Amino acid sequence: MLGVHGWLPAALLVHAITSVTTLALARRARWCRWITFGGSALASVMTIVVATTVLATGRPLTGVLFAHAASGLVVDYAVTPLSAWFLLVLGILSAPIAIYSVGYLAHAVAPSRTAAVGIGFNVLIAAVDVVFVVNNVIGFLFAWELMTLATAALVATEHESRTSRRAAYLYLVMSHVGTGALVAVSSPSSRRPVPCRSRRCWPAMSSRDHCARGSSGSSCSGLG
Repeated sequence: MLGVHGWLPAALLVHAITSVTTLALARRARWCRWITFGGSALASVMTIVVATTVLATGRPLTGVLFAHAASGLVVDYAVTPLSAWFLLVLGILSAPIAIYSVGYLAHAVAPSRTAAVGIGFNVLIAAVDVVFVVNNVIGFLFAWELMTLATAALVATEHESRTSRRAAYLYLVMSHVGTGALVAVSSPSSRRPVPCRSRRCWPAMSSRDHCARGSSGSSCSGLG
């Protein structure tokens, strides 16, 4: 039996299988609704179990989502008590939304677009799950970008409307501005120590550092 440690990757796999099956049944709107949102609800319940287990035991769950031996790329994850809270809230919200959408999409979206909406929903939930738990910069940026594109696609479902197209465009712009800000803040150059310009810092400096800060020549004349 699959242990709780493997439930998070299994939930992501459920989202992937659900999306592929939904695409294969794109011409059957009714089947699409039940499969895509039923699979999404199942995956959300699995993440709820993972989050509840971590919160109850206080022990993080770790694992690997993707590994490429040739390049040495490993995308791992860690469900800590903090990220478990995010997973729990997302699961509690997304599961009932998925169940409600089975009936809602029957009249809210054209049958020809049911598969696209269902796939976008599954990709969105899976990407947010990964954003919460991924322990790798490359994996985080990939999941963040996937989340952005899936959300924009859902916003632009009624792309005939100029308002929908504008909303999707604004979302893409703001999301990528936020991505740029995240990269800038996390870059090594942004973490350079702030130079101390106060005399209170000088006692902690060596004499050579003091001279390098631009002290008077008289105070450095005896240093070799």
